[in-house]
Amino acid sequence: MDKIGKDYSERPQLAHKWDERVINHGWVGVPNLLLEHQGRLQISSSELNVLLALMKFWQSNDHPAHPSIKNISKMLGKTEKTIQNNIRSLANRNNKPEGLEHILPQDWKGFISVQRRKSPENNANLTNLYHFKPLAEVLLALDEDQNEVKEEMKRKKPRIRLKSS
Repeated sequence: MDKIGKDYSERPQLAHKWDERVINHGWVGVPNLLLEHQGRLQISSSELNVLLALMKFWQSNDHPAHPSIKNISKMLGKTEKTIQNNIRSLANRNNKPEGLEHILPQDWKGFISVQRRKSPENNANLTNLYHFKPLAEVLLALDEDQNEVKEEMKRKKPRIRLKSS
């Protein structure tokens, strides 16, 4: 199983931006819509850092991320409690981001979903599974919303007419 960041179709483009030795350690693809609308989505910079760290471990929709809180804590140089709080906030929003209520699904709860796991042998806690489908749905809704806004602007755009001499 390849780790995320081993998509060799992107390597030539990345090699023009980053040295090959740097990308040999892997990379994470981040949709521009997430970065462009971080404020609109009301995702704090701390939450975004945790989200990006979780994405590092996300292989595909069939293979969700499952890093330990301790591992993320070490990566980001934050306490385990801070990581847990950020994950909880990303997964359980009390309110939909202001101005986006009309594009988010009725049952929307957060940007990620967390699946808790227990060992079948001794009922011990295993690392949680982190799913990004809710975030993907929000970004898709943002794309559709942006396209509608662009179309509306085109319809309302005044035409400049030059006077004939």
